[in-house]
Amino acid sequence: MTEQMNVPKLRFGELNNDWKEVLLDDVAIRGSGHTPNKKIPSYYDGDIKWVSLADSKRLDDGLIDKTENTISLEGIKNSSAVLHPAGSVLLSRDAGVGKSAVMKEDMAVSQHFMVWNGIEHQLDNWFLYYKLQILKPVFEKIAVGSTIKTIGLPFFKKLKIIIPNIKEQQKIASFLSKVDEKIGLLSEKKDKLTEYKLGVMQQLFNGKWHEQDGQFTFTAPTLRFKADNGSEFPDWEEKTLIELAAKGLSNGVFNDPKRVGKGYRLINVKDMYSGNFIDTSTLSLLDLSEKEFSKNQVKYGDIFFTRSSLVPSGIAYSNVILSNDDDITYDGHLIKFSPNLDMMSPYYFANYLRSYSSRKSFISRGKQSTMTTIGQEDIKDISFFIPSLDEQTKIADLLVALDQKIDFTSSELENAKEWKKGLLQQMFV
Repeated sequence: MTEQMNVPKLRFGELNNDWKEVLLDDVAIRGSGHTPNKKIPSYYDGDIKWVSLADSKRLDDGLIDKTENTISLEGIKNSSAVLHPAGSVLLSRDAGVGKSAVMKEDMAVSQHFMVWNGIEHQLDNWFLYYKLQILKPVFEKIAVGSTIKTIGLPFFKKLKIIIPNIKEQQKIASFLSKVDEKIGLLSEKKDKLTEYKLGVMQQLFNGKWHEQDGQFTFTAPTLRFKADNGSEFPDWEEKTLIELAAKGLSNGVFNDPKRVGKGYRLINVKDMYSGNFIDTSTLSLLDLSEKEFSKNQVKYGDIFFTRSSLVPSGIAYSNVILSNDDDITYDGHLIKFSPNLDMMSPYYFANYLRSYSSRKSFISRGKQSTMTTIGQEDIKDISFFIPSLDEQTKIADLLVALDQKIDFTSSELENAKEWKKGLLQQMFV
């Protein structure tokens, strides 16, 4: 038996016909878009959803049902914009080049997009959408330009794809849509868990000062814990940052590009934003002398703050290291806070410091010039109301449990995405 040509590695058992190469224009109606004159207000804020570059992130969802801007019927009539029917497949040919989506309802697009509608019984629109996803690296490669890369219209006039008969197209599209549904549910679950954690943190860290007749009192947060025997934990105590520190505050070694790539593992500003604690497996390397390293060595429980930003809100992001590794140092753009472990749960305090009510205390101390910066002297006397170590531990345990659920769901989501990626490679030619 001769081997079939133009067939994917993975396909449905009852289907065995060869796939054929076609000119996309022969099996789909191609359309484009336009931007109505922005100087004429009546052309905008109408009832027609209009996909523009502002909607680039929305294309990641596959089915686009909302747009940043709308245009009016008058805007359509007085421009080259076209109202495309629901189900049309669109592709970004400029910024976000190669991103694709399917319209949930009738929409118009700007000139930065191409649109196709499959001819009945010849091309299924959702099949085309998945095919375009596979071709995204090709689109990115052939896009040209300096400021914004783009794909010219002649390319699309000659674009060829390999397709099976309509029955197999529909089976493939239906199967992959179920995979996308699973990915969507996992993404939604992750978002809800993250939102729930933020809500819990607001209740855990929302203690407030109250003034009456010149007297200040502190009201503990909404959510409190009790001891294992059911008794109340002690009242929270006011402590300054420096009082909570075992060794004060310090800056690290400023990153010299000539010394990057070998040596000790280095905590950078970017590591403040990746996860709920610092992932030591992803750290970059910096070559230091033993004297430099011993002065700037990181220990278990150390908490780091970003100390400079182009905007005030960018300072004081924090994260914590929960490993006992002995070869880690940190960058000079960070401030290190080593908590007194007899008083502080590092994980509790790192989460506390991430809350906006806490961070705004740091932000208020920032000094502005070209950048906003904070130094050790600026923040060491900031006051916090802190629960007992036992209550901190209970709070930390709750946050760890939530983080584990979020991390597990994130792992499931990434696995599902990788599974889909493998399917796309095997189910298409």
